Amino acid sequence: MKEAEQTSHTPEPPQKEIPRRKRFRASRDCILLAAAYLFGTLMAGILQALCDAEEMETLAYYLSCWRSAFAASSTPQAVGLFGTELAVVLGAAAVFLLLGLSAVGPLPIFLFAMLYGTGSGLLSAQLLIGLGGKQLVLFLLTASLPTALAAGALCLFGASALQVSSRIHAFSFGRGGKGGGIPHTAGAQLLVGQFALLTVCLCPLCGAATGLVCLANRLMQAG
Repeated sequence: MKEAEQTSHTPEPPQKEIPRRKRFRASRDCILLAAAYLFGTLMAGILQALCDAEEMETLAYYLSCWRSAFAASSTPQAVGLFGTELAVVLGAAAVFLLLGLSAVGPLPIFLFAMLYGTGSGLLSAQLLIGLGGKQLVLFLLTASLPTALAAGALCLFGASALQVSSRIHAFSFGRGGKGGGIPHTAGAQLLVGQFALLTVCLCPLCGAATGLVCLANRLMQAG
């Protein structure tokens, strides 16, 4: 009886708590990256004003070349536009991947998001210059949706890169700790897998964007 009482009163070993992933942090990082992207888009207005004042002729020539690339009316021009869009978006995702796998910290990721937003804003301003009211609405309806989807996908991927880079940065400088959370190698593998998934998803997105641009150009020429 004594042995039974002793076994009945022995405390049970404490159960290990399963670490929960912080969803709010990913959402906050994505919102901050989107804010950096939009701030870069607003900064594009200042650069556009400098181009109009003929103080940056090289940038103005570069943007005019981009504008001519979006005037796709034939099949070879559409294929070239698709390749250009895909290369630019995948290049931006590759930069996010490299920054996420490094220990440079979150600041370069935010700066690159701002820079990408500036480039997107400059290109959009060049494409919208000289359009009438109906043409402006048509172009916004056809071209703005794929651009917004691509920017949102890059912000989501950048948020994942930001988390991995923050953990690697903390671990590199001796502030990471050994327990809890996702291991650094697992986080890096997850980021590479997200990059592969993003690559697959961006192909039809860039194809749809190219088709909408060609449709808008034909409708503008017909109107």
